Amino acid sequence: MAVRTACAHAPDTAVVAPAYAPITGGLAPANARLYAECIGHAAATGDYRRAADGGGMS
Repeated sequence: MAVRTACAHAPDTAVVAPAYAPITGGLAPANARLYAECIGHAAATGDYRRAADGGGMS
């Protein structure tokens, strides 16, 4: 009986950690603060739904 594994070999090159530096560029859109506050409130209260789950606007 042959045994197969999904990760049988190591990658050929070393894995490089992602860069987490802030993204520089243009200013945030005018309503970015509203979005950030809304997302923060939903996360803090645990009251969030995915639009794909039928949980859109109530």
